[in-house]
Formats: sequence, C-alpha cells, structure tokens
Amino acid sequence: MNTPLVELVAAASATAAQLRRIDRPTALVAVASAIAALLFARQVRRRRLRSAPPVELSTLTLPDELLISTYIDLSEASARGFEHVAYLLQCRHVIAVIYGCHVEAVNWLSSTVHAARRRGEADAYVISPLYGLQKVVPQTVGGGVPSPPRAAAPQPAPPFATRFLRSVTAAPTVTGVAVDGSGGAASGDGTAWSAAATGHGAVLLAPGATLHADRIIGAADGEAPPTLLLDSGARVLGGTIDLSGGSVHLGADAVVEPGALVRGPAVIGARCVVRHGAYIRGDVLLGADGVYGGELKNVVALDGCELPHHSYCGDSLLGHRAHLGCGAVTANFPLFESSAPSLRVASGARVALGRRKIGAVLGDRCQLGCNSVTDPGTFLAPNTHAYPLSRLRAGVYGPAEILKPRQVVERAPLLQ
Repeated sequence: MNTPLVELVAAASATAAQLRRIDRPTALVAVASAIAALLFARQVRRRRLRSAPPVELSTLTLPDELLISTYIDLSEASARGFEHVAYLLQCRHVIAVIYGCHVEAVNWLSSTVHAARRRGEADAYVISPLYGLQKVVPQTVGGGVPSPPRAAAPQPAPPFATRFLRSVTAAPTVTGVAVDGSGGAASGDGTAWSAAATGHGAVLLAPGATLHADRIIGAADGEAPPTLLLDSGARVLGGTIDLSGGSVHLGADAVVEPGALVRGPAVIGARCVVRHGAYIRGDVLLGADGVYGGELKNVVALDGCELPHHSYCGDSLLGHRAHLGCGAVTANFPLFESSAPSLRVASGARVALGRRKIGAVLGDRCQLGCNSVTDPGTFLAPNTHAYPLSRLRAGVYGPAEILKPRQVVERAPLLQ
C-alpha cells in the first residue's frame, strides 16, 4: 500500500474516532465546514488559473493538444496522396498550419503554374482590359527552337475596361480556337457570348478542361498577373473566378457550378465539387474529393472533406472526411475586442494561441451537426461527433466522443 493511501486511511480513522466522542449536530457542522472549505479552495484555484496570464505559444514545450498528429494521421494522408503533406510536416503546430496557409498557397500555385508552362501541354490565354481573353500562340525561331509565346494579335477594339469572351474548351482534337475582333475567345462550335473578363492575368487549360465562367476578374494595373490553371477534365460551368487576390488552381475533374464565387489564392483538389452558392474567399488548400457549398476562408482541408450546404468555416484546419452539416459555423472572432483566443491544456495551463482570429480544428472523420456553432479555439480530436444544435465552448474534445446538447422539449395540450 502506498504512503498517501496509508495517510488517508489514518486520517479517516482519526476523524471517525473524534466524531464518536462528539454529538451528532456538532459532527454535521464539522463535515459541512470541511466540505465548504474544500469547495472554497477549488474555487480559489480556478480563479487563479483564470487570472494567470496565458503562456505564450512560442515559449512553450508543445502539449499534445497542439500537435498536428493529434488530429491528423499524416502517414495515412501521405498514402492517400494528399498534395500538401510536406507542408503539414514542416509546421510546428496546428496554429502554424492555419496561418501559414496563404504563403503555402501562393508558393504552391507559383511552382505548379511554372511547371505547367514548362510542360507546354495546356492551352494558354491572356486576360487584358483592352482585348479580353486572347489565345497565346507559340512561336519558333531558326532550328525549330521555341521562343517565348506571344498573344495572338487581335483586331482593333474599343478600349473598354470590360471585355466579353466565349466558352472555351481545351482538347487535343479541337483546333481553330480564335480571337475575334471584340476580343472574345470562341470555341470551335461558335458558342454564344458567355462571360466578361476584366483586369490582367492568364488562363491555362489542360486537355479536356472547360471554362464557361460568367465572369473572370484579373489583377489591377501594376500588380503581378495571376493565373487560372485548370487541370485535365476540370470544368468551370459558370460563376465568378476572381484572380484579383491571387491565382486559382482546379485539379483534374474538379467542377465549379454556376453561381459559385472562387477567389484566389485557392488550390482546389482533384474531383472536388464547388456547388452553387459557394463562396471561396481565398487562402484555401482543399484536398481531393471534397464537396463545398458554403463559405470558406483561410482553410486547410484534407481530402474528402464536406461542407456541402450553407455553412461557414474560417481560419480552420479540417482533417480527412471532416463534415460540417447545414448551417454549421466555426466562429473565428471573439465577441469582445479585449478577448484573445486561448486554449486550456491538460496540465491546467492556459495557452495563448497568438492570433486574433482562430476557428476550429476538426480531426479526421469529425462531424459538426446541423446548426452547430464552435467558439474560437475549439479542437475536436478524430472521430468526434457533435449533435445538431450543439454549441461547443473553446477547448479540446475527443477523441471518439459524441457531444450531445442538453435540451428539454416541453409538450403541452393546445387549448382550443
């Protein structure tokens, strides 16, 4: 028997012996006083923990609650072919993953676009405010050595800020995609006018990709020209592609439905579906096979994630097959201006997350039920499921838990 247990038994025996020598009312008062003292000590300890300044994340030995491996199986992600595993491995903790998303997206897009240009497999177009969308014509010099491509010379056109373009389909067998006098790029079958293009930028269409956007917004004068890159089989069936904030990449067989808005920098993985009404606000890295119908901003999502209906997810990390039900919200901004997101870890320390905006971290196969709301700084370990209408306070939940809100429905007869 260990020493603390021996001491506890001895103290209990001594207390029992004392209680036998006093009357019952006095014993009850003694027991009540002891309980009150215990509760008061616990309350004082909690107040001290609350009032203690949070520990800075940069000076802390990382607790398990902030490790990426706590929420995402990186070896499984690599085996599934998630394209940004190297980025996850180089980040120190989950907060670094979220707030490094912009730089990673910009760098990844730059290298991917450069590689696509070097391969020369994609049809290239240039967006200009004077002539709209122009097909780039590769040139050769003596000896058949390719020279830098140039835009096909269009017929003179009025210098309108907005130029219209036609539906464009890239395929190995399609020829004669021309630029007409108004600056529109027409498909081989002479499709009617379908979109407006403003600003500067470029479009790269791999074989089999289809661009039928309602509107393409390029960069302003003086800014670096962004690129819209569509891999093989990717289809933009409508909506708006906004390149004013950065480039956009659609993976193979990805689909953007009519009525969606995609703003760069954005990396959308293969076979993803961006549904009607979706608002991709930029700084997103979305893995393959996802479905998105709500609003996303500054999000890293692994493959198979689903936000299929109207919902909001900002400044968050979503693991493999994470799911947000209709109306689910990952709140990312504290209610009061003086507040800053922090996380209470198992040791009792309160860790300052170092950012004004923090949404949620949902591990592999986590779910938020319909109309659930998470406070800024909510962390769900893998296989954790929140029932509909849950309100989750900041903290760590799971793994492998079901979170049920306490609700009481009163039933009463209807008086006629």
